[in-house]
Amino acid sequence: MHRSRNLPRQRLALALALVLLPVCGLTPAGCGIELRSASQPPPTTEVSSVPSSGPRRLVELPLPPTDPLHVVQGQTVVSITFDDGRKSNIAAARMMTADGLAGTFFVNSMTIGTKGYLSQADLVEIARMGHEIGGHTMTHPDLGELTGDEVRRQICDDRENLLGWGFPIRSFAYPFASASTDAETAVRQCGYNSGRSLGELRTHRPPPNVDPMLSCQDCALAEVVPPADPMYTSAPAQVRSDWTASDLQQQVLDAMSVGGWIELTFHGLCPTDCNSLTTPQTEFGDFLAWLAGQQSAGKLLVRTVGDVIGGPVRPPIAGPIAPPAPPGANGVKNSGLEQLSDGSPVCWLQASFGRNRPEFSLSSDSHGGTTAGRLIMRDYVDGDAKLLQSTDLGHCAPSVSPGGTYTVSAWYKSTAPTSFSIQFRHGLGRWAYGLNSPTFPASTDYTLATWSLPTMPSDVTAVSFGLALAENGELIADDYSLVDDATASK
Repeated sequence: MHRSRNLPRQRLALALALVLLPVCGLTPAGCGIELRSASQPPPTTEVSSVPSSGPRRLVELPLPPTDPLHVVQGQTVVSITFDDGRKSNIAAARMMTADGLAGTFFVNSMTIGTKGYLSQADLVEIARMGHEIGGHTMTHPDLGELTGDEVRRQICDDRENLLGWGFPIRSFAYPFASASTDAETAVRQCGYNSGRSLGELRTHRPPPNVDPMLSCQDCALAEVVPPADPMYTSAPAQVRSDWTASDLQQQVLDAMSVGGWIELTFHGLCPTDCNSLTTPQTEFGDFLAWLAGQQSAGKLLVRTVGDVIGGPVRPPIAGPIAPPAPPGANGVKNSGLEQLSDGSPVCWLQASFGRNRPEFSLSSDSHGGTTAGRLIMRDYVDGDAKLLQSTDLGHCAPSVSPGGTYTVSAWYKSTAPTSFSIQFRHGLGRWAYGLNSPTFPASTDYTLATWSLPTMPSDVTAVSFGLALAENGELIADDYSLVDDATASK
């Protein structure tokens, strides 16, 4: 369950993030799926492979000191944090370094190197400047909405990736500040020393249109050091684009009036990265200059989250592996699309790319049960559209065994030819387009489409597939299946 004392504030304070800060895992297809890309991958029957089945070490860094920060009564500590690893964070890190300040950058390992996000080289530069790299899950999901095993995969596997790249990972931030008992337990069990919330301290400039009863204006002005609950440290609401340097200064001054710890949460810098949650670069620079002056005058301390909390860099802990279905069993969850949530099939996502206008819906013209999936393609120029199994880390996506052979099938009726589009999850957890099957002809009656996949490469751990339309027409599909042919080397 969500922590009821936090959730209403989190949803109101962070709702804009869902619309204006799309990150890997917020888009329907997750990381690696080719949503709305420029051109269609050519049909092929050769399985693509992504080099390296695990993280490649990028940098050697010294271990940080393990002693927690000691503060005296009334002393104030400020941590500057950035969430999501957006590309403009590299500019922020350089600005902070120029002012002699170190911060914490919470990143999602699956977005690193993708469009709009930091590259691996950026992460190395940030760390070498003395900033802390922290974890923020693999794909930025709402952890309160996930099952226990998927929560642990999101948190543990992300940390394992970042550690494998060479970063000493000690600190975590909850996406959307959404936590649960499972999530807090996983943060601890996966090796983190702390987990940061949002909206638990009084915010100088609260989000607009928030019910005063939910705005936390009666909350404390600063977190205590050490925190009572290090797995859910209190912080004010995230900084938004309408915050000025004066607003940021006042947030710190409010904390200084009582003493304690305040974590300020930024996302990116405008003019290169502009939306409702990114900060004008000039305002950020003015605030840094003021903050550095306050530290030089001995009025406060600026420290990374890890240096405030302290503790060792613990060894990596892998998340639980989702096993493949046994030979002969259907590995597709909710294969008949009967289980719904908010009107959509559980464990399924809508995916498309190219220039076209797909319309997804449900149909009562089912092959089995009462529900089938319907896709109508209009204004087609290129690309395709399809309904796929959710591209997650194991709760929904069908797991496969490297070296195994599998057969995919689905019942369909269509006014246009269709083919299976296959996506693969590789060793680091990243999804990528794999291949397309040969086409199946249009059919007015339900027809079984079936196709044997090539042998799974050694770095492929899961498959997501669906029947696709690559021209104008209507497709109804139901009763999907992925079955181990039991010819895999065991």
